Amino acid sequence: MTTVYNFIGKVILITGSSSGIGATTAVHLAKAGAQVVITGRNAAKLQSVAKQCSDVSPNGVKPLEVLADISTQEGCRQLIDATVNRFSRLDVLVNNAGFGLTARITDEDYFDKYKSVFQTNLDSVILLTQLSVKHLEATKGSIINISSCAAWRASDTLSSYCMSKCALDMFTKCAAIDLGRKGIRVNSLNPGPIKSDILITMGKSQEFSDNFWAESGAKNPIGRSGEQEDIARAVMHLASDETAFITGINYVADGGYMAANVDLQIIYQDKSGLLVINQSSVDDLNSRLPTDALKTSYRNFRPNILISECDAFDEDNWQWVSIRDVEFEHLKPCDRCVLTTINPDTGIKNGVEPLQTLRSYRMATDKLKKTYGTSPLFGTQIGPKHEGEIYCGDDVLAVYK
Repeated sequence: MTTVYNFIGKVILITGSSSGIGATTAVHLAKAGAQVVITGRNAAKLQSVAKQCSDVSPNGVKPLEVLADISTQEGCRQLIDATVNRFSRLDVLVNNAGFGLTARITDEDYFDKYKSVFQTNLDSVILLTQLSVKHLEATKGSIINISSCAAWRASDTLSSYCMSKCALDMFTKCAAIDLGRKGIRVNSLNPGPIKSDILITMGKSQEFSDNFWAESGAKNPIGRSGEQEDIARAVMHLASDETAFITGINYVADGGYMAANVDLQIIYQDKSGLLVINQSSVDDLNSRLPTDALKTSYRNFRPNILISECDAFDEDNWQWVSIRDVEFEHLKPCDRCVLTTINPDTGIKNGVEPLQTLRSYRMATDKLKKTYGTSPLFGTQIGPKHEGEIYCGDDVLAVYK
């Protein structure tokens, strides 16, 4: 059954609404009768979204278009002033604008990128919330902060984005406590992998973006990547009177992504070492396990790259590797600890297998015993000689020692 929402007479402001999730949300709210306020930095895109909103509005209501940069204090003040001056009220604030930049802590421009990400993802939310309080108190309105499951998943190259969303979730909880006495609800909406143009805004190609979402959909428990409409409907639910007793929460819309601990790393973007697991090696290990032991999976070994169609443990003898346009060199074999006995689906320890069996035939040679001790070896690490992109399905070319 589809829920029908009625936002006629409600003024709803959505930041970052010239494209992506914000634009889709604005159109859905307009279709439900809301007077939407859309904003962004691209006038042509705003006009396109405005037309879509007008076309679906039951009363042909035109949205208010505000060309503003909310990463600045002036832009935030301009946006709230324009909204209140036109409509004399504000019912819902949707803080949707956000983006990410890839950088490692050791990069020279890391701090500049960190500040840029936080200005949009967190600072704007704090200021817009502060500027909106008296208007939302008058309407007993609500605030919806679009966060991310990245708030709970660490990344070495997207740390600024992850930190900004984690901080946003805590701000949501604090604001919910502070503003609850004024009748204002504040909630975070945490999407999982949702098809959007975020990878394009990060400088990736359309082909790269399409491949990424196709792969993430295949891995998600629900069997697909999220659509922007999924998040738009979640926003409408949180904005409606049906959630009048809900505040200070993380509303997760991820298709099971967090529950299954899905790894969406399907490409290579920087110069850190990668862990390679050979499917034939996993099959060989399973053939040696006791009959009453649970079969293991490549996921037990948390690989960056899974290879197939080669003999078991071929990767042990690699010296030089090429995948697509990236050259790698062999770094070292991977040692295995007790975590290898953890079932990746349940998080529960499987007992002593497959670690016990690995120790029976995969121990380090005398030359390496000092380094690896009693840890068996399974898989190998390769290091890139330069940055590049690799994709699922690429051929692997290897030169052996």
